[in-house]
Amino acid sequence: AARGGGTALLAACRALCSSKAAKPAKAGEGRILWRGMGDMRASSRFLAMGGTEFACCSTTSRLEVAARYASAAGKQRALLFRLKSSTFMNMGVDISEFSAFPHEKEYLYPPLTYMHPTGVTHRL
Repeated sequence: AARGGGTALLAACRALCSSKAAKPAKAGEGRILWRGMGDMRASSRFLAMGGTEFACCSTTSRLEVAARYASAAGKQRALLFRLKSSTFMNMGVDISEFSAFPHEKEYLYPPLTYMHPTGVTHRL
C-alpha cells in the first residue's frame, strides 16, 4: 500500500518498475498481472489466509495502468496486487480485444477466484 497523492504513487511505481518485483516472468514461469485499488488496505486476515472477490476481477499486465486506477481521483491510499500465474489454468483471460481501452491490456478472472498471498509485501 502507498500513501500520498497520485503523483507520489506514480513516482513510487516508476521505482518499482525497475525493481525485481516488476520484472516479467521468465519463459515457462507464467505471467505477471497487476490489480490496483484506491482507498483500500489488505486486511491481516487476507494476508494470512487469502480470499476471493465476489465479482469479476480485472487485472492488467501493465503496472502503470494498475497504479493509475489505484490513485484515481486523488485517493490517499493505494493497494497494488501483483499476481503471478504459472499455467494457463490459473491465468486470467485477455479481454483487450473486446475492451473500450485495449491499450490497458486487461485480463479478467471469474467471480470467486481465490487469491493466495505469498507473504511478500512491498511498501512504497
